[in-house]
Formats: sequence, C-alpha cells, structure tokens
Amino acid sequence: MVSTLLSQSRIRTQAQRRAQALLRKVCACVLHAAAIPLLACLCTVLVGTSPKPVHAQAINRESSLKAAFLYQFTMYVRWPDEAFATPKTPFVFGIVGADRVGPILRKIAQVKDVDGHPIEVRNYSKVEDIRDCHLLFVPRSTENDQQADLLKRLRGKNILIVGETQDFLAWGGVINFAIEQNRIKIRISKSAYEREKLVVSSKLLRVAAVVD
Repeated sequence: MVSTLLSQSRIRTQAQRRAQALLRKVCACVLHAAAIPLLACLCTVLVGTSPKPVHAQAINRESSLKAAFLYQFTMYVRWPDEAFATPKTPFVFGIVGADRVGPILRKIAQVKDVDGHPIEVRNYSKVEDIRDCHLLFVPRSTENDQQADLLKRLRGKNILIVGETQDFLAWGGVINFAIEQNRIKIRISKSAYEREKLVVSSKLLRVAAVVD
C-alpha cells in the first residue's frame, strides 16, 4: 500500500515537472519563434495522449497550446480602427469563466504586446460584463445555451470569439478549436469574421479549415 502511494506520488511529481517544462517551451516559442512555422506546427500537434496516471499533464499541454494559439491569432487578424480608442488602448483577451488558459496568457502578457497595445486578460462570468474585449475565448465547460446566447448578444462587437464545441461556428463564433485524432485543428467562419469587420491574413487561412 505504501509503495503504491509512493509510486503514484512520483508519477504526479514527474507529470507536474513535464507540464511546467512544456509551458516554458510553449511560451518561449510564442515569444521568440517565427509565428507561421509555430502555428503550422501547433495545428498538427498531439494532445491528450499521455497515459491515465498523467492525465493532468495532458490537460496542461492542451491548455498551453490553446493559449499559444490565441496569442498567435492576434498576429494574423486585424481589428477595425474603432476597436481601439487610442494607440495605447489595451488589447483585451477575455475568457468566459475560469479556464486554464488564463494564467498562461497572463505570463505572455508580461513580456508581449499586440501591435503596440499592452495586453490585459480578463475573466467574465456574465455576458453583460464583456466590454472593450477584442478576443474572447469560450471554453467547452460553458453550457451550450449560454454559448449560443452569448454569441447572439455579441454580434457586431468586433470581437474575435474563439470556442471549442462542435456547433460553435453554427451559433455565430469566428474560430473553433476541434480535436481530431488527438490533434488540435482550427476552423474559421468566413461570414463571422466579415460580420465582425475583422481582416484575417491569408497565411492564417491557409493553415485552417475555412467554412461558409
């Protein structure tokens, strides 16, 4: 019994160390690597393939990669001028609820900006609180009805809304993360980004699946 507990403890410790190393590696890539090669690499990277005892490591890996995606998107999307009151207006990453990508984005925000705009990361519990947001991440933990209502009420707000549930684009989302054969893929709705007056680089469109 004691040896089993010690073994499980060692596995958890090793998983935590690997997750921390992964986070450092992802942040280093985001901060220093050429963006398109990194994005293309992320589009085919494996997630969630760790054995059951290190499931937490797989979750951390997926969260780190999604945070990297979210920051990378800002390099290939242009917001309308009216989305920023001044050249130094913060670029706001919003997250619905409490999600694991938030702490990672905050680490990136300490050393990076978006086209000269300082980065702020905000968590929202109610759609009414979502103001001055430029990129909003809606995690799969959000109830479907809440997602659909949120997307309906935020139409035309010039927000790049990113989600990860199957019907997200059909509800009006702009970008959707999809897991296919344990790989993160991205899908983009052409009608949605045009509706939000967002200009998406052809470089991003080439590494994503574009619908409608």
